[in-house]
Amino acid sequence: MLYKADDVTTFTYSYKVVKSSNVLHKTPISAPNQKLIKYTLRTDPEGFKTNYKDRFGNPTVKFDVLEPHKKLEIVAESILDRNYPKLIIDMSKDYPGLDINNSNAVLDILDKLSCRYPQNYAPWLGEYLERSKLVEINSVTRNIAKALVRESGRNTFSVVRNIMAWTNDLIGYEKGQTNIDTTSNEVLRIRFGVCQDYAHIMIAICRSAGIPARYVQGYLVGEGETHAWVEVYYPGIGWVEYDPTYNIIVGINHIKVACGRDYSDAAPIVGKFIGKGSSTMCNHVKVVKLE
Repeated sequence: MLYKADDVTTFTYSYKVVKSSNVLHKTPISAPNQKLIKYTLRTDPEGFKTNYKDRFGNPTVKFDVLEPHKKLEIVAESILDRNYPKLIIDMSKDYPGLDINNSNAVLDILDKLSCRYPQNYAPWLGEYLERSKLVEINSVTRNIAKALVRESGRNTFSVVRNIMAWTNDLIGYEKGQTNIDTTSNEVLRIRFGVCQDYAHIMIAICRSAGIPARYVQGYLVGEGETHAWVEVYYPGIGWVEYDPTYNIIVGINHIKVACGRDYSDAAPIVGKFIGKGSSTMCNHVKVVKLE
């Protein structure tokens, strides 16, 4: 399926700034089920750009605007081909009547597959089993994980499904209750947040259950802002994507842009400026199907 993604971010400064520097994760990542066909990045004013991949393999752009400016606009435009994950495609072959667009139907099949819990994981997955800057692991999260594991039996797919559903039930979606620095502990306390917070909670409980999980930043088909979800690692299968905000397994309508241990590793934009006053940011994303 071909998609076009338009991501527009605007910074407005209360006074002209002398210089601004920004690091961007706005290039859709190449993955087995996702191929980037065309990508353009424009900034106004123009800046000096450096392209590289960060330690998680995310395409990254650092750019500096050295001329005085009161407004900065960043426009990232992508055309890409996104397919269903291989796990779901293989399931559709084994279960011909399966509606692969029905998340519950897919999750029901996964519940029946042999995927024992707990499992042994390769050493390189260690950082996805530990606490990180915004994801806390403590006695509270471990007790929650133990209770959910008891309910789920010894199937890792079932454990993860239960953790996702629990997360979705726990948090009420409400903007303004959290910010980009809010930790999973704080979200557990207030029980409100946005997609970033749903992701951090699910990651915290998965890791507390001994299951590797990481944060994904990207886009959803439609209009809005950037979105966040979770990847969980299964030996012999690889990373499987889950969206706790909507309590679904990810199919074809999520565009992956960056991943990391938590939001701080995969933030769409991190910037600073030299000048007095303050700045406000506005982000708008539109993703449409081209076929």
